[in-house]
Amino acid sequence: MLRIAFVLWQSCPLAPAGFCCARVVNGRYCIKHMISYYNDLTYKTEDRRIRIHNFSLQILAVSVAAEALLITSDKINLTSYTGIFYYTALVIFLILTYNGSTLFFMSMRPGGIGGYRDLWQVSITPVVDFNGDGVVDCTDMCIMIDHWGEDYPLCDIGPMPWGDGMVDVQDLIVLAEHLFEEILPVELVAYWKLDETEGNIANDSAADNDGTVNGGPLWQPTGGQVNGALAFDGIDDYISADFVLNPADGPFSVFAWIKGGAPGQVILSQIGEANWLSVDPLEGTLMTGLEGIGRSGCTLISQTLITDGTWHRVGLTWDGSNRILYADDLEVAKDTQAQFSGSAEGLYIGTGKAMEQGSFWSGLIDDVRIYDRMVTP
Repeated sequence: MLRIAFVLWQSCPLAPAGFCCARVVNGRYCIKHMISYYNDLTYKTEDRRIRIHNFSLQILAVSVAAEALLITSDKINLTSYTGIFYYTALVIFLILTYNGSTLFFMSMRPGGIGGYRDLWQVSITPVVDFNGDGVVDCTDMCIMIDHWGEDYPLCDIGPMPWGDGMVDVQDLIVLAEHLFEEILPVELVAYWKLDETEGNIANDSAADNDGTVNGGPLWQPTGGQVNGALAFDGIDDYISADFVLNPADGPFSVFAWIKGGAPGQVILSQIGEANWLSVDPLEGTLMTGLEGIGRSGCTLISQTLITDGTWHRVGLTWDGSNRILYADDLEVAKDTQAQFSGSAEGLYIGTGKAMEQGSFWSGLIDDVRIYDRMVTP
């Protein structure tokens, strides 16, 4: 399994010279941050899975800006020919670098190069977390050994980039290069570990949406539930971040570790729109103010106290219908909301949507994660 990252180079009329032509073979791949450049603006798709099998490219639920449209079909049957693949009006040139780390191809799009072409650069890295637990370890090694000598695409990761149809020592070499690495799931669109030791930047480990630390909260390098954390004073401390996702676009999940807090305070909010994770102002229990559209829209309040001074992992998920609150990985409240109102605003961590007095968090926040899928803890 491989992970590929797409970048569109509209200004390049031809693919770089000196590379051999690629041939698509059986395998599974994963899009991670398809990026295009058009009119000096950057567009990012949501992470999406694709499968290349027998020269058939299936793209599942691609969502891109109209200006950066790559492919409009859900399934594209490609005809094998050296370096060129045809699909009606779509022409794709596939050119692979000598070390298998980068792929170049061209697609047809009105408004591209010369009015109708786009050139894409694709970086390729192996996905070696076979069991999806977030780390490459002995369990993944055992999975590979269990399929030794087989044609097993999940573990056929070497030689780069497409494998060779057999799980063998070539795959073991690639796996060994990534042992004990942390592997983030492709559905994770924002991840603030809050493990920094100083400064006013909260790094986003999943993308490039670093948060700005405001008010002077204190870094706690060893005081978090997962390594470090950030201590908020309940007066004017908060983190601001740019847009991550629109709740109206489809299923999503948010999780965070928290300690402390008080009734009415907010853990995570979307600026000017809704408090995604917060504390009930009367009882100190977990709640969300992200409401559905129409008369059925309402807050969802649990009966689970989260302001007792101990660590709690809190979460909110929505699968397109069911809105669920979690505390310590247990479902604590659930209802049905058909649709949320849309918003393209950024996020606050540690204060309410309008930074209201009394909404600033007093306590620790750690390990904030946002997924563009329904995730069950």
